[in-house]
Parts: sequence; structure tokens; C-alpha cells
Amino acid sequence: MSETTCLLRLASASIIMSSEPNSPGDARWTLMFRELKKEVAKPSTEHPTARVWRQSDLTSVITNIHKREMDELKSTFPPAKDVIARMLDIGWIQKISLESNTDKKPPSLFLLDMEATEEEFPEPWELLQAFKPAGVICYLGAASFHELTTQVPTFYHIANL
Repeated sequence: MSETTCLLRLASASIIMSSEPNSPGDARWTLMFRELKKEVAKPSTEHPTARVWRQSDLTSVITNIHKREMDELKSTFPPAKDVIARMLDIGWIQKISLESNTDKKPPSLFLLDMEATEEEFPEPWELLQAFKPAGVICYLGAASFHELTTQVPTFYHIANL
């Protein structure tokens, strides 16, 4: 999706929403979503996938934008959890349901793709990169990712470095 399409979609969403204070039609919401788009649009060293985000990473990015743009957003702008809830309501992000085979609760992951359908599921390597950004995909998963095998991995290994 081009930047123009995103901005048009953002503008039309702002017009559709009500003009109550703290609504997405508010110029502060437009600023937040524009800055957020800049931050999450491209993969980085800290976050190698642009489509799947851990809730903690997304919260951190939103909080940093809020601190950086404090003059325009004002102290009354909602916290990151409310921004994430608003994005869920608008349909700009989708929560990814994960199961764990341990007692440890899996992290909350979101698919950040405005054009994704509810049936669309991210690739396993995208989930792994969101789950452990500093990790390295190993063995058959790496071979599959680099298209060095026709065998479909039944599970993936990720190493800590």
C-alpha cells in the first residue's frame, strides 16, 4: 500500500469518526497515527518484521511518540493501551491468538496490516521475529525461509544470541 493510500485511508477514517473530544477525528489522533505509521512501516534491527508486533513493543513505540510529540498531543491524550484499543476498534490491527504448551502465558501479538482479512494469518517466521526480535531462526525453518527446501517445517527453532 502506498503512503498516499494510507494517508487517504487515515483521512477518510478521521472524517467518518465523530468529532467528540479524544475521537479519532481529533487532529491529535491524526498526528499520532501518522507518526506511528512512520515508526512501524519498515523493518528495523530492533523489530525485524513490520506486520507482527508484540503488545509491549507497540506500547513502547506509542509511548515514545507521545513523549516526542508532547506539545501537540498534550498531556490529556490517551495512554498507549487506549491507542491500541482504538486501532483494534477501527480494524487497523488484529489480535493474533496464540496457544502455549507450557504454563507460561504467550505474549500478546498483533497483526498490523490495514488490508489483512480476518482469515489471513502471518507467516511463522513473522511470528518468531515478533516473539524474539534478537533471535535467529534455525534448522529447517531457516532453510524453508530461504527456499532451500521443499519440505514444510512442522515446527521452528529459534536461538538466542
